[in-house]
Amino acid sequence: MNLKFFILGISFLTLISLGFLVYILINVDPYNNTILNFILFYLSFFVLIAGLFILTGFYLKKLFIKKKIAYRLFKTSFRQGILISIILTGFLLLQSFRILAWWSGGIIVFIAVIFEFILRKK
Repeated sequence: MNLKFFILGISFLTLISLGFLVYILINVDPYNNTILNFILFYLSFFVLIAGLFILTGFYLKKLFIKKKIAYRLFKTSFRQGILISIILTGFLLLQSFRILAWWSGGIIVFIAVIFEFILRKK
């Protein structure tokens, strides 16, 4: 599989998740919320943010780092995009339960940074 296929697939999934997220935000009553709406909202938010950060990270790295192979740039952009998406979705989820504080957010970011350093060494 070539890199264009992955980029087109991620772009397509990002646009679909954007459509789902807009649909959920417009048509779903937050006071009459079911577990399915809750799951679909957070899943579409996760995929949208992951896709945006993966594509943005890849194209920025490709623009500024010209000596590396594109697959390696995509690999690191994919990992970092997923990690940032997990952080932001976790923040949103914790805030929806009203348990997000500066120290809990700091712990999540600290764990993500440690995880990135571990994966970068491999």
